Amino acid sequence: MDDHEKEFARASLLPVPAKITSKSIPVKGGETTIGRAPSNTICLNHSGVSRIHAVISCSNGQFVLTDLHSRNGTFVNNKRIRQTVLQNSDKISFGKRGFMFFIEAVPSTPSSPDADVASVVGDTVTISEEEVDLNELLSSSAESAVSNFFELLSSDDNEDPPTLQAHERLSYIYQLSENVRTPCDPDEMAEKGLELIFEAMPSAKRAAAMLRSSPADSLQVRAVKYRDIDPNDAIISVSRTVLNHVVEDRLAVVSQNAQEDARFDDTDSFAVEDINSFVCVPLIQDDQVIGVIYLDTNDCLSPFNQNDMEFTAAMASELAQSIDNCRMQRDEIKSDRINAIDLNVTHLAHNIKNLITLNRSAVDTMDKRVGASEDEDLKKNWQPVRQGFQRIADLAVDMLDYTQISSDEVQPIDINAVVVAEYEQFRETLTAEGIVVDLRLAPDLPPWEMNETLLRRSILSLVVNARDALKGRKNGRIRISTEVDDSSRLIISVKDNGCGIAKAGLNDIFELFYTTKGMDGNGVGLSIIKKFVEGMGGKVSVVSHTGVGSVFTLAFPE
Repeated sequence: MDDHEKEFARASLLPVPAKITSKSIPVKGGETTIGRAPSNTICLNHSGVSRIHAVISCSNGQFVLTDLHSRNGTFVNNKRIRQTVLQNSDKISFGKRGFMFFIEAVPSTPSSPDADVASVVGDTVTISEEEVDLNELLSSSAESAVSNFFELLSSDDNEDPPTLQAHERLSYIYQLSENVRTPCDPDEMAEKGLELIFEAMPSAKRAAAMLRSSPADSLQVRAVKYRDIDPNDAIISVSRTVLNHVVEDRLAVVSQNAQEDARFDDTDSFAVEDINSFVCVPLIQDDQVIGVIYLDTNDCLSPFNQNDMEFTAAMASELAQSIDNCRMQRDEIKSDRINAIDLNVTHLAHNIKNLITLNRSAVDTMDKRVGASEDEDLKKNWQPVRQGFQRIADLAVDMLDYTQISSDEVQPIDINAVVVAEYEQFRETLTAEGIVVDLRLAPDLPPWEMNETLLRRSILSLVVNARDALKGRKNGRIRISTEVDDSSRLIISVKDNGCGIAKAGLNDIFELFYTTKGMDGNGVGLSIIKKFVEGMGGKVSVVSHTGVGSVFTLAFPE
């Protein structure tokens, strides 16, 4: 097997629909035959499946499905195929037997942290790099898990223990729906959700809710809960493999009962307190994963099961809807606030501009009179007045620029060419001041849909800020870089080794009229950048350390 093939050495088939929680069937390298005959790698005992129905071949890093002239055909995503290269999450049907196909990437070197998983808040949750065999987990699509929970409620067998339990747990979903209407705060909602899950599932010992603001953002821990846990066991360890499996494939998973696992039979050295059963489910809204709920237990007498997983998935579904509604309300309030600010700033800027225009001739006349005068005190005192007048004029122009920003005027542009063009504008000035500018531009960067004027202004503004941060410092350096990251986002960053920004000011630095430059700044430049980038669907961020320097990053979606 070559190196490329090793990267995709694991794949599996998950039976669907999952009326009961199903175990994934591993698809290994080489050839995997599917059919009714016992000699097949995967034997499907169903009349609609031919004796030798199909084969999955792993070659050159790809899994190729070939129909072997079966009577009822092989279908991928509801289309009959003769041969096709399988993609992650493809839906496959052999006769009337359905499966979902999953590929698990297996890196040949130790994995680095994925973009999906952020460095967690505090020390409450750690991301474990320990390998987990996904085929040993009981899995179901999150949608099916939720559906199965509510189907159980409609069962006619009211004496059936799982049905009775489902009816009892339904009240917790109602409580969640009622309790999260008032506090419009995602973190409070997540805390309430975990609290109710703990009430419904007495065996749960630890739980964590991880959320992200947008599909491009990392997961961050927003709530944790413990029950009868020693402080030394308070850290929740979540497998990166499991977490990525849940997020990328949108699956609800529950670990199997370790006591029923043959690997632990007759093993005296196996510690009972080390047995862990866990449930991990995604929060999905508008076809996007906005978070994850994870809970585990070391109670070997009451390990989690299918019903626990389906109930947790139902709670996650309700919580996702509530969080999305909360964010929509916040966005609406924010939009109204921005519109009101724009209106007031526009009105104020126009009035200032009119006053400046009316007094411009008086200032020019005063310039001439002062210039012709021999009164040195008059000349000395007039300069601050003249400079203040010009600063007011510049502020009025910046305020109007802020309110008139539009991201509608976009066209494909050469990003690197724009950066180089701006570099040529300030290169001589910065060189004369002893500042070295380092361009690190990604080669073969594709054209990007962008408002070129606003991009030029943003780059120039960030470079000017970097230059100001380097005043009075030796060996000043500014680095401008471009790249496309693993999420196919365009990344433009400006880094300096200047004075840095105090931590207390980082949260407000992009707010309109907030400035760290005192009388030398007006607090509009970064606000213009933020409004432009977010108008393009992107995100602007800053990392800064006092005395070390700052990095401003503009991230634009594909």
